[in-house]
Amino acid sequence: MSRATLTIHPAYVPALRRWGSILAIIFFCVFVKGVVTELRYHGPVEQRGDTDFLNVWAAGSMASSGRAAEAYDWKAHRAVEVAVLGYDFGGYYGWHYPPFTLFLAQAIALLPYAVGWAVYVAITLTLYVVAIRFAFGHRYGYLLAFATPCVAWNAYLGQNGFLTTALIAGIVLLMDRRPLVAGLLLGLLAYKPQFGLLFPLILLLEGRWRMIAVATLTIAAMASASLVAYGIESWYAFMEWMSVTAVEVFGKGEADLGKMHSVLGVMRLLGVPLDIATAIHVGVALRMAFWVVALRRRCADEDIRMAALALGPLFITPYVYIYDLVLMSLPLALFLRVVLHRGMTRTELLTVVLIVSLLLIFPLVTLPLGLLATLFMAWLIDTRSRQLSA
Repeated sequence: MSRATLTIHPAYVPALRRWGSILAIIFFCVFVKGVVTELRYHGPVEQRGDTDFLNVWAAGSMASSGRAAEAYDWKAHRAVEVAVLGYDFGGYYGWHYPPFTLFLAQAIALLPYAVGWAVYVAITLTLYVVAIRFAFGHRYGYLLAFATPCVAWNAYLGQNGFLTTALIAGIVLLMDRRPLVAGLLLGLLAYKPQFGLLFPLILLLEGRWRMIAVATLTIAAMASASLVAYGIESWYAFMEWMSVTAVEVFGKGEADLGKMHSVLGVMRLLGVPLDIATAIHVGVALRMAFWVVALRRRCADEDIRMAALALGPLFITPYVYIYDLVLMSLPLALFLRVVLHRGMTRTELLTVVLIVSLLLIFPLVTLPLGLLATLFMAWLIDTRSRQLSA
């Protein structure tokens, strides 16, 4: 699983250290805020703060008590969240994942709430940092991992962006070197199936049959285990409430469309009718899938090919929140690996700064700036791929 060590052009080292350190400090400050928020759970009830991690712990506790199917029922699940927090709060953190994800949630719920958050964030953060370091191929990869703005928000919320990014990193980095391991990781990515939709197309077109077989067997094994542990009722509930979630999020805008960084989310925020917005999203998704396929065929540079594949899922999935944009760290790391060695143009530098800035200021303006960031990232990858293919 060796990966060549990156040789960074000396001219870029001072700026990389300076700006990476500044962004890493910002991450640390927001992360500390998250720690304080979660630890308040042990303090007075009126000081306790609610975050997305509530849905994980609540679903796990329900699975432990034999109520796995009810974890998908909004009313029942929210009642447990209120009980965990100690007071009623505005909003709701829903559980929308396939039943086999309840194994992880149940393990976390064996720990006290704040301890479970700390352990979950620590483990997934470690996997993410190692993945970005490996992708970048240099010790500065650690700095790059912490310097991406969305990382702090994912840690604060106790969300799954670290896990998603680590799995996709493993898939794209190992599909040539360790296809069986990559297939296993792709199967595990089924915990968030909307992020895996692009990979079967690529695997079929590139004839990666071993990866397909291992991924299929992994999903089948996880689904079978969940049937034994939680019953068929959990799958019925999952499928029933998924349609309800789609209507509530995109039809009624109950989840705040200003926080949704997908094409579908932006179209609905602009007032486009749901059926037309869905058609536009599907059209863009198909176009971006074609772009990934075409780029991987014409460009011989391994890092650029992987960067395009890593970025693709952000255009395919209709659900993209700030914590999902942790995934931007991977194509950014792979792109920087190329340009910091070969040379970066002023336009590329300014575009990278713009991408990071858009992700940094989003929480202050609550507008779907992440979609712009992903579009700029796609432009960078495409432009560099054409230069390398000329």
